[in-house]
Amino acid sequence: MNTRKFVLLGVVCLAGLGIQVHAQSSRGPAGINRKEVAVGAAAPDWRLKTVEGETVALSELRGKVVVLDFWANWCGPCHKLTPLFDQLAREYQNQPVRFFTLSIWPGPEFNPQAFLKKQPMASTFLIGDDAVASNYGIWGVPTYIVIDQEGKVAYFHTLLVVDAEALGKRLREAIEKVLPKEQDTERVRKRDEWQRPAEVFDALAVKPGHRVADIGSGWGYFTFRLAGRVGAEGKVFAVDIDEEAINKVRQRKERENLKQVEAILSAADDPRLPPDLDLVLIVDSYHEFRDYDRIMQAVFRALKPGGRLGLIDGEEPSGKPRTEYHRLHVIPAELAREEITRHGFVFKESRPGFYDQEYGKKMYFLIFEKPGE
Repeated sequence: MNTRKFVLLGVVCLAGLGIQVHAQSSRGPAGINRKEVAVGAAAPDWRLKTVEGETVALSELRGKVVVLDFWANWCGPCHKLTPLFDQLAREYQNQPVRFFTLSIWPGPEFNPQAFLKKQPMASTFLIGDDAVASNYGIWGVPTYIVIDQEGKVAYFHTLLVVDAEALGKRLREAIEKVLPKEQDTERVRKRDEWQRPAEVFDALAVKPGHRVADIGSGWGYFTFRLAGRVGAEGKVFAVDIDEEAINKVRQRKERENLKQVEAILSAADDPRLPPDLDLVLIVDSYHEFRDYDRIMQAVFRALKPGGRLGLIDGEEPSGKPRTEYHRLHVIPAELAREEITRHGFVFKESRPGFYDQEYGKKMYFLIFEKPGE
């Protein structure tokens, strides 16, 4: 190993620990003036091995966002920021984003297998080399690069000061900028066509400043559309019994800085709603309720006088036991109407329904109201 390389590259790490140095002192291998790959340029391809011997090629990752951490085992800031990189890798694990830690310029005693056994990483650890570093114009570590789905460099940053919060914000912004939005996926585009969320909101008279609850929110299809309708002065409560779904809503809320969204992990018999709601929306979830009487009592209490309840669920003929509808994921409109009105709600109207062609499911749309005082 080139000793001068080791010493000079260590300057970046020293800067990250708070020692002031000039940027030109943070150069890579002696005698080489490297030019960083430009944002917007095609990312140089590479084929690298994992510690298990598997080969990973950038060219085979088209269609995914790729996030790289050029890392060295002797670099203190690299280690200090690894928890952040792990956090991001876990945060985006269910999205088309891949995180890689590229080990370059290792110290003479570094054993990656032993290191990872002692300190596992959430990202994929790759055995890099100076050729890859040179192709990208890496002159110091840690360096973070985001590559978009078309294989172009979207973000390039060599860190000189350790600030995990600032770095996390920058990387999230870079990823979100190139990551296809939930509303851009084919499944969601099709749902927009048949679910007609704008018509739903119009029928329920959702207005800016309203306080609304989305019970059975899932990952937030209606939640985030409601957030746009009620605006920053309103409030949308995403309610679900599934902790993973609630975590996804919280993550998206933070990424998009939507302060009007609040996620609530509910109980089986209690949606844990706040008071003074203008609207409660329950979409394709009412049939799942076992303690439907208690839940509807809670909904009734949470609504303002004159507040509305919108119910969308799957059509099914009457005559089956209530438990059978749980299994079929549908419930007759007549039964739902009977159960809900016995808790004080007034049935207002039935609106045009919906047809989910992908699942062959027909849905009705009922509107109820809590009587005014």
